Amino acid sequence: MKPRLFAPLIFTIILGNLSTGYATEAAPGTTASSAPAQHEEAYRQFCQALKQQADAQTRDMAPAALIALNATNDEFCLDAWMARAAAEGEPVALWYQGIQMIGNVLPQQKQAAHVRKGVALCKKSADKNFVPAMLDYATFLIHGIGVQRNPQLGQNMIVNACKSGNFEARFYWLSENKKLSTIEDLQRKEVQSEIQRGNHDILFNLNNKCTSSEAAADMILQAAHMGNDKAMYNLFTLLRAADTKAAAQFLLQSAERHNPMALSALAHHYYAPQPAMETALQTGRHEETALKLFRLASMLGDLRAHYSLAAMYYHGLCGAEQNDHKAYQHLETAQQLRPADAAIRAAKGYMLLSGKGVQANPQQGFEEISKASRQNDAIARVIHAYVLYRGVGGIAQDTKTARDYLENLATYGNSVCFIFLSLMHEEGAADFAPGKQKAAYYLEHGIRSLGTYGQELYNFHKNSGKGWQLNPFDFSELPPTTP
Repeated sequence: MKPRLFAPLIFTIILGNLSTGYATEAAPGTTASSAPAQHEEAYRQFCQALKQQADAQTRDMAPAALIALNATNDEFCLDAWMARAAAEGEPVALWYQGIQMIGNVLPQQKQAAHVRKGVALCKKSADKNFVPAMLDYATFLIHGIGVQRNPQLGQNMIVNACKSGNFEARFYWLSENKKLSTIEDLQRKEVQSEIQRGNHDILFNLNNKCTSSEAAADMILQAAHMGNDKAMYNLFTLLRAADTKAAAQFLLQSAERHNPMALSALAHHYYAPQPAMETALQTGRHEETALKLFRLASMLGDLRAHYSLAAMYYHGLCGAEQNDHKAYQHLETAQQLRPADAAIRAAKGYMLLSGKGVQANPQQGFEEISKASRQNDAIARVIHAYVLYRGVGGIAQDTKTARDYLENLATYGNSVCFIFLSLMHEEGAADFAPGKQKAAYYLEHGIRSLGTYGQELYNFHKNSGKGWQLNPFDFSELPPTTP
């Protein structure tokens, strides 16, 4: 049955009437500048969207981000556009720049120069009564991050933020004053009053205090019905195996509210649709929609979107031009979002080692791969094995360790490693007995576990004439024709 594609409609539903037509100004692969000065009319609309965001006192940057994305077709343009708006005193832009500058703060970095500078920008935004900035700056005051610790001043700022009636501010005040510590706190008069006025943040954030999974699910459902996008996304993840139709509706509702994880999940559906979800959403594969949703989700800080885009630029997939530099940029951003992620660290290390998209630094790259491999992450261990097997970047070959890594992974369920072992035995490198018997043994095990995917993966590598060629990204995210 031919898939029913309604990609234009999905943007009307999810992103509103924001598709301004600027997308035609810079098609994929062009060299048009992404600077706001090159797109003055779009920048004017961008600033108007920021003003509307400030008036709504929300963290939702999707409307402004989409305008910039449509104008430039470059998901990395946002920093430059925000920098200009911040220089013009726009409170949302000041807050955005400050948070980006602060990043993930380690205990020993609480008073680092970049943290203090970022906190100062947040204060400028807070002084303009932008509630998200007021709450963030209050946190910095309470914990002494980038500013002298002053819990009382922080509490006062939270109280001032509450005067707007903002749900997040009222939830924050209740939390800071220990009024949401247990599930029994739901009975407090002030908590009930907030819920009655529609504060879904309370229900969503209290669900982990429930004494049973059923009670927690019920609370998440209540929060979703009240409009909480995180609750909607949680219900999508909880229901997609048991009730695909309901899961699809929650996914769309969350994406309509610009939840970054929902946008990314929907993008992945358009890139590699699963049959059940394809039926529920009445949509099939649509690369243009997938790429745009991934790009928007990455601008809103979604880790999976950055990782997926890195893979797409690395391979030139989904309508994205092959661009090693952009792939590396996405890995860098993803690592900033989750510094301890082994798969991201290993992929970034491989690009450093091999000089793809960045100036080669074999020593640093191999150190990153080795650290990631020691975390016992399967993807990191495969990358480590490949580097040792091929001697990438001048690293000393160690085919025995490479074989041991892959055999161990295969034994513990990572069946693609059977395919790699088969290819390596066919090549007959040191520590790999050449000959068809051993290769056939591993190939049989791989196909038995993976089915047609295993055969296609083997055929791709075999037909390349180069044997096993590494995909430094999660092979489960990519079709076997592009490992």
